[in-house]
Amino acid sequence: MYRRFSPKTCALACALLFSGHAGHVFAQEDPGYNPTWYILPGANIMSADDDWNVDKNRIGGGLKLGKPISKSFDIQFGGWGAAQKDNDTDLKYRQNAVGADALWLFSRSSFRPFLLLGVGGAQDKLTGNNIDKSKWTPYVNAGGGVQWYFNDRVFTQLDARYVWDSIDDKYFSPENSHSNNGNWLYTLSIGIHFGDRPKPAPVVAAVAAEPAPAPEPTPAAPPPEPKFEKTTIAGSELFGFDSATLKADQPKLDNLADLLSHQTDVGNVQVTGYTDRLGSEKYNQKLSERRANAVKDYLVSKGIAADRITAVGKGKADPVVTCEGVKKRKELIECLAPNRRVELEPFTIERKVQ
Repeated sequence: MYRRFSPKTCALACALLFSGHAGHVFAQEDPGYNPTWYILPGANIMSADDDWNVDKNRIGGGLKLGKPISKSFDIQFGGWGAAQKDNDTDLKYRQNAVGADALWLFSRSSFRPFLLLGVGGAQDKLTGNNIDKSKWTPYVNAGGGVQWYFNDRVFTQLDARYVWDSIDDKYFSPENSHSNNGNWLYTLSIGIHFGDRPKPAPVVAAVAAEPAPAPEPTPAAPPPEPKFEKTTIAGSELFGFDSATLKADQPKLDNLADLLSHQTDVGNVQVTGYTDRLGSEKYNQKLSERRANAVKDYLVSKGIAADRITAVGKGKADPVVTCEGVKKRKELIECLAPNRRVELEPFTIERKVQ
């Protein structure tokens, strides 16, 4: 038969059970914990007091709600039920209980041994052998166990506790002379937190601001160098169609002549004439040369030295547009107009003069 344990004996046994491990746990650095509420369903086996005359265990269960309240303590509320029966008779004993436990944890690492102490109300129920009685009384339980966290939200809990209540056994069986009852209860539970562990706010270290260095004096900007342009002038502004004779007014050529007259260090200016693809290659080559020379002669007439200017004709080379699919001559002449042009270079900025 089972031996009777007092609450004092139970507490001493739990302390001895974890004393060998406690020093190692306390030496570990606390990594933090998830402070949210958790649910704790579990299964249990009871070892009942000898006075109940039952010796065959039956699987029981329970459900609790828990919450960490500090780095060292959890609280758990809920209820459980456990039962045993006698192998030789029809006698059955069951204990149901509701209450609260305080858990003192040695660590908040993934492996968390603890001691527990709790209070509540217990119902002792005995049936069979012409007995059908039950009674509620206060209880106190003490014990210990361990929590093992798989991650911040899911863990398992294994605990053993001694449950003592003040029920009078004579209420159930006159031949019993004891006035209290003590049962051992062993429980395996799965815990699931309702929320995630809060992420710590980033720590920003305060750094004393160093005085900004005195700004160095800004050197005076050198005078800008003259910028010249590769200038493209549309042939329609300079000449009539199939002509190398300049039109009367040439404001753009006048502007270029004025620029060159003030920038005497700019030499070897090349004037290049182009035509469209209409006509023979030989004819277009001659026409492009005459157009380039006409522009050179105009600039020379405005006071620009002739040895600063070179006239070149490239005929129908380097077309800007191709006008594929245009068959009517009038429309084709209009389409090919961008190819009939005169370019003046070298220059460092490209800009098409309209």
